[in-house]
Amino acid sequence: MKLKTILVACAALFSLGAQAQMGEPIPDECKQLEAMTGTWTGKAKYSFMGEETEGPASITAKMSLNGRYLEGHHDYEVPDMGKHFGLQMMTFDKAKGEWLSYWFDSAGAGALEMRGKKEGDWYVLTGKYTAEGMEMEMRYRAKVSGSAMSMILEMKMGDAWSPMMTIEYKKS
Repeated sequence: MKLKTILVACAALFSLGAQAQMGEPIPDECKQLEAMTGTWTGKAKYSFMGEETEGPASITAKMSLNGRYLEGHHDYEVPDMGKHFGLQMMTFDKAKGEWLSYWFDSAGAGALEMRGKKEGDWYVLTGKYTAEGMEMEMRYRAKVSGSAMSMILEMKMGDAWSPMMTIEYKKS
């Protein structure tokens, strides 16, 4: 009887271990995001309603969830609006063959989901965001070149993209 109990317990533990390893494999494309890891500091240029201002910006990024996602913690200061904080989770959706990013920030309760492709060295993702009852189409572009990273966040105005935030970072 004890042997049967031990065998059933071992089978259950083996089954749990196998289930923990199940799930879709992490796409090789996720390794490309490792270039964005580390601490980055820079200056942001903001364009709101025709006014341009500048302020400090930084990102601390690491690979998380077993290397499936890039987790980026963004801090930026907008003159006359104060400090803002953002969290970006970015990965590659193998089934759809595109990059996927979720963006959350201290400016609102909503999340922005963006999807897109690489165009040359640039990650180019788009999505729709609703704030205060207004839906906006957004575009995120990012590129890493050695110890420099460029990030541009744009909003669609009619048929054209208008930059809201342009940041040039250096790796610390």
